[in-house]
Amino acid sequence: MPLMFIRLTNLSVVLSLLSLSAIPLVKKLLNYLIYHRYTPAHLSFVAQLSKVLEPTSYSEASAHPQWQDVMRSELKALHHNGTWSLTTLPPGKTLIGCRWVYKLKHHSDGSIDRYKARLVAKGFTQLEGVDYQETFSPTAKIIFVRCLFALAAAWGWSLHQLDVNNAFLHGDLS
Repeated sequence: MPLMFIRLTNLSVVLSLLSLSAIPLVKKLLNYLIYHRYTPAHLSFVAQLSKVLEPTSYSEASAHPQWQDVMRSELKALHHNGTWSLTTLPPGKTLIGCRWVYKLKHHSDGSIDRYKARLVAKGFTQLEGVDYQETFSPTAKIIFVRCLFALAAAWGWSLHQLDVNNAFLHGDLS
């Protein structure tokens, strides 16, 4: 019953703030936003997701040992793969900064599977023709993935999922 009470309270507040023309839309939206329609397993999953929040800054993440560990392992992997080399900044060029991006991976029951941290370049500060001439991003098109699944189903192939912790392209682009 508490969920029903919250639903009615929220509805009355929302309706009092909106014009009469928006009321039908709000009622339709509430069909999708009301928790009493969810199964107990789904409610548990949603509750687990909201327990731990992903940090939005380095200062937030550095206060937790789990995030410190994944940032350390990411830096170790970047160093091991030879991702960068120290050099002097050419004259007339500007330095491109970087930032940490944090993500929590969850099991199907909502519990935390693993913490994930990536160090990414702030590429949005670059100017085309000044800082770079072209871009390259190796991604699989969805039609290729669908064809692969169709072939696997037709020929009885077994498929396996692989989670790559760190992947880097080695080679010169021309």
